[in-house]
Amino acid sequence: MKTSKLITLTIALILSMGLAAQDDFETVIKPGSGKGHESGGFGALRIGYTQMDGRSAIMGGVRGAFIAGHRFSIGGGFFGFMNRVSNNFKSYEYFIGGGYGGLILEAILFPEKAFHVTFPILIGGGTIATMPYNYTGNGYDNYVYDYGSFFVFEPAVELEMNMVKFFRMALGVSYRLTSGLNIKYPYAEVPGTALNYFNFYLIFKFGKF
Repeated sequence: MKTSKLITLTIALILSMGLAAQDDFETVIKPGSGKGHESGGFGALRIGYTQMDGRSAIMGGVRGAFIAGHRFSIGGGFFGFMNRVSNNFKSYEYFIGGGYGGLILEAILFPEKAFHVTFPILIGGGTIATMPYNYTGNGYDNYVYDYGSFFVFEPAVELEMNMVKFFRMALGVSYRLTSGLNIKYPYAEVPGTALNYFNFYLIFKFGKF
């Protein structure tokens, strides 16, 4: 119940930020360069750092969206992840990998400014798998022990920079909240909250803003 209320309130806040657009757009490389479009869209690449199951993990993915009135975008994205075992791994230690994606709603504040803030949220689902580590030191085994699915809700805030008219770059931080995981590994317990953590990332957007 608390999670559903949080999602509803967050979506309402994002939608309320979709205000009327401005015309003149500043860019980092050429300030005040040109007029904006009433609508547009973009494709993006995202790479970042997080923790999963108490261990460092890398994430990468893609995102795309339609932009309405410069201040609100709706689209989707997919992100893959893999964590690492500890430096002093034990026999039969496991690592986890998988991915998630879904609908992304984003409010954009003061998009005409070279530096501005956006508030994207992701609502969707994903899959996760546990895989054994080859403790002989030769790397990862190509074997999945168990897998499962989960719901994900991920609100974020991004500091975005208008580099040029067709390219924006942003530094972002988000928090990934998932439904309880239900996956196993024979020699260790996989916490149901293993994926709940902050993400720190860079995103590169190309399109018509």
